[in-house]
Amino acid sequence: VVSVDMKRNAQSLGVDMNRTSVIPMGVDARILFTPNAEVIRAHRQLLFVGRLDVQKGIELLIHVMPAILAEYSDCTLKIIGNGPQQRQLQEQIDRMGLNAHIELVGAVPNVDLPLHFRNSTLLVFPSL
Repeated sequence: VVSVDMKRNAQSLGVDMNRTSVIPMGVDARILFTPNAEVIRAHRQLLFVGRLDVQKGIELLIHVMPAILAEYSDCTLKIIGNGPQQRQLQEQIDRMGLNAHIELVGAVPNVDLPLHFRNSTLLVFPSL
């Protein structure tokens, strides 16, 4: 399992704890996802990073953008990832006239993700 909480959950399900170890996910957050004072943060930029799939709730995020823009007209949303909903999401963005505020970037190499995280104002995960 990847966390102590996950190990506790496995134990509650009757999993043999003698055969269970916590092995953290393979990202060194101390190096890759640390603030950097030299990076200029974008003003009111929301960021989603993940698979473009129904369970991720990206349709809903796009759907609420007009309400966000009513309050913060200079807000933008950057969506990084690919998946089965990519074409449908782009069509939704086009249909709603949000191309000036939402950028559907596509896949980005993992090595480039830290810069996107550092650049953005807020990371959003609207998963259903």
